[in-house]
Amino acid sequence: HHFDLMDLMHLEASNAWVARAAGGATSMGASDPHLQITLPSIWYYSHLTFKFADASNGGALTQHDVGGVGLPGIPGIHIGKSTHVSWGITMSMTDLIDLWALVADPANPDTHYLHNGTSVPFTTRTEVIKVKMGGDKTITVKDSLYGPVVTTALELPGPYDMALTSQGLLPDSTSLNAILSMISPTVTNAVEMRDNVLLKVKMPGFSIPITDDQNNLVYTMTGQHVKRAVGHTGRYPMVGNGTFDYLGNIPMNELPTLHIPASASQNTSRYIAAANNKIYPDGYQYTLGYDYAYPFREGRIHQLLAENSATLSTLSTHMTIQRDTRSNYAALLIGVLSVTDYPESVAFNAALNAAGSSWFNTLQQWDRMAVIGSTEASFFWLWARQLLQIPADATKAAGSDYWGEMYAVTMLTNPTAKMQASCAATLPGGNGTCGQAAAHIFNSQAQSYEYKSWGVDLNQLVLKNLMLHGTPFACLLERTTNKDGDFSSIDVADSDLGGDITTTAASSVRQLYDWSAPNTITMAFPGGVSGNPFSKYFQNLLDGFVNDEYVKVTVVSDNATYALAGGSAESQVISP
Repeated sequence: HHFDLMDLMHLEASNAWVARAAGGATSMGASDPHLQITLPSIWYYSHLTFKFADASNGGALTQHDVGGVGLPGIPGIHIGKSTHVSWGITMSMTDLIDLWALVADPANPDTHYLHNGTSVPFTTRTEVIKVKMGGDKTITVKDSLYGPVVTTALELPGPYDMALTSQGLLPDSTSLNAILSMISPTVTNAVEMRDNVLLKVKMPGFSIPITDDQNNLVYTMTGQHVKRAVGHTGRYPMVGNGTFDYLGNIPMNELPTLHIPASASQNTSRYIAAANNKIYPDGYQYTLGYDYAYPFREGRIHQLLAENSATLSTLSTHMTIQRDTRSNYAALLIGVLSVTDYPESVAFNAALNAAGSSWFNTLQQWDRMAVIGSTEASFFWLWARQLLQIPADATKAAGSDYWGEMYAVTMLTNPTAKMQASCAATLPGGNGTCGQAAAHIFNSQAQSYEYKSWGVDLNQLVLKNLMLHGTPFACLLERTTNKDGDFSSIDVADSDLGGDITTTAASSVRQLYDWSAPNTITMAFPGGVSGNPFSKYFQNLLDGFVNDEYVKVTVVSDNATYALAGGSAESQVISP
């Protein structure tokens, strides 16, 4: 009954950016990782303060502070702000793993495989997993030159043994040491954070904008990427017989990076943003991946940063951008159907009846903001999800009720013959085009539509509990609340299109780093600061999050507080 950890850690919709206005203004940073929302949250806010012998100040004891959020059980502050530097994190969506189909040695198929024509034995090891209040679980792990055999673990079909290559499975102290060094007092600016810390993180692949108290703007990527052989794209499993082995590693200092120093273009506002999009230009010397997020959020972030260039060093500007609920998908799809550039849009408009025409005019006049209470957002998504059921053969093969959102865009701009056949099958008589099928669904919904409010009747946010979800006790720890936005909004709601279109994934924490106020972080948090369901702090920040409110937390301890906590050169103080 517990939901999958990989679903919890799915970060395909995260936003982070750094910016500064013209005229030597101070810099701003923003971070907004999107995850499955849980109660208690997987993030824990903490503040670490300590004194160190500052070599740049003659060895004098100097106070250093760092605050932000981290994952319980893993040391350090993972997204946050120190005395000198702030950083935000998104997933780079680059390709750092591969699956290999091993070719069994016919003479010893259970114990050996072939590599470059030579029989190579599997190595095995036994691992014992301790189970609290239960019997130990003993498993035998079979290893190869390509990594562990994961056929059973991933429930992959035979007949091949499938091995997994991942930097995260290799012995590696560099990455952990680098993550711990993010809080180091020797990291005094954004360039040092990039060069001395983040470029040593081999796994996972992050896309990280950084800024500092000197107003530098820096972007970097993490992850040990590889040079693949010709014919090996990384998109599909390959034969692991030596033919397509890696050609080497891509040097970390050749990964995409950008540094806009404080001295650069004093008369021009500058910014760097990342939102799981492709972050390197065409012509870059390496291919790092293929499966990037469609640039709905990235494009909107850049648009709003450009439109607000004069106020990029103002906190309220970045609050507004983080809370932007524009449905960029609705804007795209409605825009496609509002022009005569495509035969399917012409067919759609020609097939609308009176009720359909009235509602389509309403959607055209809609500002595309998927705010709580919007009837337009509800109508749009109830219609769109029916479009995404049209490729019935594809959804059945994928074990889903709906296909990807961009399928509908292709269906109405450049449909294939198979798409047209799928569309025709949904129409009376089995004849017609995809534009006509879209209009048929639209007309039917318009004639019988019962008004629903977005975020209230549809798109409510469900905050799950990691341990008790799906059990009779879930009601004690789980909450449901109103939610705005959709999957394409900066203020994301990654909804399940079934039923009442509920969402379980959204912004897991919003943080803003204002270097004109270096002692604070401004944040919004969907939950509370306690994991005790009977505590008044279990969900004390949830209502504020729903209402788009922020709170300020202190990142620098004053000397009196530090002394009261017993601070000294040898002690560290962690304050929740």
